Amino acid sequence: MTHKERILKVIRGERVDKIPYVPRLDLWHNANARAGTLPSRHQGRSADEIARAEGWALHKIVAEYDKPAKPEDTVHRGIGLFRLKEYLFDFEFSNDVEIAIKSESNPEEDMTRVTYRTPLGQVETVHGYTKEMKQAGASCSWVKENVIKGPDDYKVLAHIFGNLKLTPAYEAYQAWQTGIGEDGVAVPTAMSLVASSPMHYIQKTFLDATEFYLHYGDYPNEMGLLTESLEQFYDQVLAILVASPAEMIFWSANVDEMVTHPPYFKKEIMPWCQKAADALHAAGKLMLMHPDGENKGLMDLIPQCRIDVAEAVAPYPMTKVTIDEYYDRWCRSEKLTLWGGIPESLLLEKSASFDDLKAYLDNMFKAIHPGKRFIAGIGDTSPPESDFERLVYIGDRFEKEGRRIMAAGGFRPLSEQQITTAVSRSSEKDPNVSLQVAEVMGGIARQLLASADAISQTLGDLSNSFKRLAEIGQEVENVDELEQRPPRITPVIKEKPDEAPRKIQEEYAGPFEIIMKDVLSGDDKKILDDVREMLENSIDPEQLINEGMLPAMEVIGGKFKDGTVFIPEVLKSARAMNMAVEFLEPYLSSGERKNRGKVLIGTVKGDMHDIGKNMVMAMLKGVGFEIIDLGVNVPVNDYISNVREHQPDILGLSALLTTTMPEMEKIILALREAGLRNKIKVIVGGAPVNQKFATSIGADGYAADAGEAVEVAKGIVKS
Repeated sequence: MTHKERILKVIRGERVDKIPYVPRLDLWHNANARAGTLPSRHQGRSADEIARAEGWALHKIVAEYDKPAKPEDTVHRGIGLFRLKEYLFDFEFSNDVEIAIKSESNPEEDMTRVTYRTPLGQVETVHGYTKEMKQAGASCSWVKENVIKGPDDYKVLAHIFGNLKLTPAYEAYQAWQTGIGEDGVAVPTAMSLVASSPMHYIQKTFLDATEFYLHYGDYPNEMGLLTESLEQFYDQVLAILVASPAEMIFWSANVDEMVTHPPYFKKEIMPWCQKAADALHAAGKLMLMHPDGENKGLMDLIPQCRIDVAEAVAPYPMTKVTIDEYYDRWCRSEKLTLWGGIPESLLLEKSASFDDLKAYLDNMFKAIHPGKRFIAGIGDTSPPESDFERLVYIGDRFEKEGRRIMAAGGFRPLSEQQITTAVSRSSEKDPNVSLQVAEVMGGIARQLLASADAISQTLGDLSNSFKRLAEIGQEVENVDELEQRPPRITPVIKEKPDEAPRKIQEEYAGPFEIIMKDVLSGDDKKILDDVREMLENSIDPEQLINEGMLPAMEVIGGKFKDGTVFIPEVLKSARAMNMAVEFLEPYLSSGERKNRGKVLIGTVKGDMHDIGKNMVMAMLKGVGFEIIDLGVNVPVNDYISNVREHQPDILGLSALLTTTMPEMEKIILALREAGLRNKIKVIVGGAPVNQKFATSIGADGYAADAGEAVEVAKGIVKS
């Protein structure tokens, strides 16, 4: 059986000889080939040649954005349009769209500015690569300047996409598919950065991650106009995909319970996934989603998208969901196939020991029994600093145990001829066994063999039922416990706001009830009117902040931490509070309000992600910290100079990419060399970071999410 056959059979729910192992190597290879640090036995080889030499299937899912046939094929990256072998369509702008392209390069970065002029106005975007991105092997360029800056830009983009003409472009894909052959599955990309729906396209392509959520609430009509145009675009693309020679389509990527929180996912992403799945399945094609994130809140919604396979799945310890839960809820129940399952942090010496990796695999092989609907891979990719021998070790384990687990879970029924022969031989060899008895035994054997799969499935169902009963029992126990608790009472506001977090119910009745509700609802217009009125009634402005706004943000922070509110609510509440505080500044007696401490925060060099950093900032500011934001892609020297200038209590370092994690250690070492390390506490966080890594680089604290970051920061300033 070839790699390709094995992968496709597993996704269709069929049994194979062994669990496929398909590690993603592109990022690791890009960085190490450039640095000359490929393993000696693989020097001079491409990523595909290395995979083939090791006997692994080729991972051919994520588009190679850094390897276009011509440089101009990626010039429209800022609005999500590419001409690459992984995209099955070409595009043509309408005659009334004028395009101006300008290169903006310096030693630190190579950028391209693209301006689109239309009868309705113009929009502009800048994208490219920084020096650090190139060194780290990054494949997709960074959008330095988003195309949407304000509400007027929506109609311009609606005109561009509403008049875009698409045509099939299968030739480059077919050549790519032929080159891969039977060593893997060539999976073409549906949309820009694999946006699941028109709204997801706006979120991933046109806007900064934080700004999107504010626009989502502020400009529904403008967004609605653009999504209508994008729906026409999506319909054209889907028709081209359905008619294409591809066997599987990469439709959706980067869904996450925080970034695409459950209500948003259900409303804006699921319907289009279902529509695409139905069309592709009718054409005999499979559909793939690349979740690559925290999926705990989406565990039931993702299968409802009717996808066939979830790829780049990263379980605990990188996320909250264990491999056991993933397999039970998705694979054992036959809802979909899981592709991934091995957290990339286990490939890094600073994040996990070899014993950690071994223990994880020991548990995994037990968790994924009987092995159906599982493809082993790295969630999401092999980082540049990966220990290559760990990849080899994982491959060896799956080569041996991946065969055994499939054989143990497999059912190889005897043929009718084999049973008849056995019956005949048993009567010949044992005179005490009559032919009639032998035939009865044969009949029983046939029945047992015919029902073996059903028995196996029933046992699996019973196991899942018992697990669910235990969960329900715990839920009932929790409900009983809650019902036995005494009713809530109106809390008393403490005089010292820096003490333990105050518990405030939503029905708080007191002098600052209105301000609290304004913050909780994120009403940035009403809060200014209410603040003015309270000032006219001689309410102390410092009390408005300390006893009205800060307690409300404590509530929001707690709700975000327990998953009852999501990013949009937090950002709206933070905006409302910040606008009110800014308005109150001149009225404060000292000219500046008291704060819990000063936090300097930034995303490290080479990393352009800011949504996690922005959430931490919003929540820290909301509970009384002074924040100094250094932004993204911040070099080591900038951290040092700003620590020296601002003398913060805490330095917060964020990294979403495994490639940029080493920058955190460089910053801590630079602080030590500058004689500043003992004067500041360092907190690190981000998806690939864990406590072991934080400890190994000498950080003072680690936070898995924004809610935890607040607790860690408050603990540090009190100590």
